[in-house]
Amino acid sequence: MPNEKSKESSLWKWLKQAESAFGPDLHMERIENSAGFGTPDVHGCSHGTHFTIELKSVARKRLMRAGVSPEQEWWALRRSAVRGNHWLLIQIGSGSTAVRYLVPGRYVRLLMEQISEQSIAGFSHLAKTAKDAILIATRR
Repeated sequence: MPNEKSKESSLWKWLKQAESAFGPDLHMERIENSAGFGTPDVHGCSHGTHFTIELKSVARKRLMRAGVSPEQEWWALRRSAVRGNHWLLIQIGSGSTAVRYLVPGRYVRLLMEQISEQSIAGFSHLAKTAKDAILIATRR
């Protein structure tokens, strides 16, 4: 069974697929958390719009926890308070049944408790492709 870091690594590889669609109009990098507790996994910019994304991958269950730490919650709420462009990319399930949701950072508190996939779908955007995820993250 893959650990949390390997699941996030796979999600990062999925997200990097957007670079082929955007070419030089997209710059993303994955930040290792030595930058500070709660710092998002991905920092990017496209067409002048900066965004950050926290990567989360969870097994599909009736009720699940997204695995957001208190430091990540604080970071997301602080960034959202100043109208920052912060997102959580949550993959639920794996393989061909995986579904990815892009959640605005201001909803991070809803992810701190057990929650259903249906509830997550209610306040997020479905990201069918990596290009979708970047388009959603960069629209203003």
